[in-house]
Amino acid sequence: MRRSTVDGQPSELDAAVAVAAGLLRAARQPLVYGLLDSTVEAQRAAVAVARRLGAILDTPASASHAGSFRAFERLGAALASRGEYRHAELAVFWACGSDASELAPRPGLARVSVDVGSARGPADADTRLALEPDQEIPALLALRAFARGRRVDAAQAGSLPVEALRSLARRLVSCGYGVVVCDADPAPARRDACRADALTALVRECHRKSRVRLSGLRRGSNPVGAENVLTWLTGFPASVRFGADGPRYGPGEFAAETLLQRGDVDAVLLVGVEPEAHLSNEAAAQLARVPCVALGAVEREGARVFLATSAFGATAGRVFRGDGVALRHAPPQSSDHPSEATVLARLAEALAS
Repeated sequence: MRRSTVDGQPSELDAAVAVAAGLLRAARQPLVYGLLDSTVEAQRAAVAVARRLGAILDTPASASHAGSFRAFERLGAALASRGEYRHAELAVFWACGSDASELAPRPGLARVSVDVGSARGPADADTRLALEPDQEIPALLALRAFARGRRVDAAQAGSLPVEALRSLARRLVSCGYGVVVCDADPAPARRDACRADALTALVRECHRKSRVRLSGLRRGSNPVGAENVLTWLTGFPASVRFGADGPRYGPGEFAAETLLQRGDVDAVLLVGVEPEAHLSNEAAAQLARVPCVALGAVEREGARVFLATSAFGATAGRVFRGDGVALRHAPPQSSDHPSEATVLARLAEALAS
């Protein structure tokens, strides 16, 4: 059985929690980061800890999903549950694949892959359309223009495959039910502030004449849960600072990536995340220099305090599927370790004492 540790030495959980509380309480600007691979119960407990500390609470979505947050604020959402996808006649995979069984090859479903540079859709798509990375946003704007019945002249189109885009727009506005699948948590090299806006605007335009929905693929076991919990408890989906005047939203300003690169953080609590998978090399290097308390099933090298918890896959609790549907997570076998929610509750108690 794994043991909690303090400075690399085995420790009883209560003693390790006491050291973690002292370390975090002494920090000038602590950061609580992660929550992707945590149950709703653990996410709520993490908010309670951040509130007691007056910390900044952030998730990797503040960087990877930032464009979708802004698109939602400006344009709203054009989403659907996976259950509706079984009615789809057309699926457009925009530079990504999909693990949704409802969009797997089947009779009556036409599958189109739009490949952008090396970001490709399913290999077994019925139709393919290739774009260079610098053509992606102009192509989305052209598709929206065609969906509105507008013309796109040669000077505006440049090197775009105009006829292929016109044909795709025609299929989108004439289908009975269509789904546009996109990567809603793109890697740093694929992040573009305009893409989510352009995709949302395109889907909403097509929806005026047909029924088209946008399906964003997410990373992590429960990222939608983290955003829902934060929004319920603070009013904001990420990058929240808890102060005397209540929670404040600071997209960019309170993002973990920015805070770490600037050296503004002097203690970090990691919950349900492998930070190196989401941070830049510069931010990850700075994280390694900051005193760290880490929760998880695998001990984090270099952590000042490691609090051993059950793995996400062995923890019962509530989660949200990528399409926003709430589910009860019931693992086939339990763990001998306490859950993240239990350990975070103990940490909150220690901070209050």
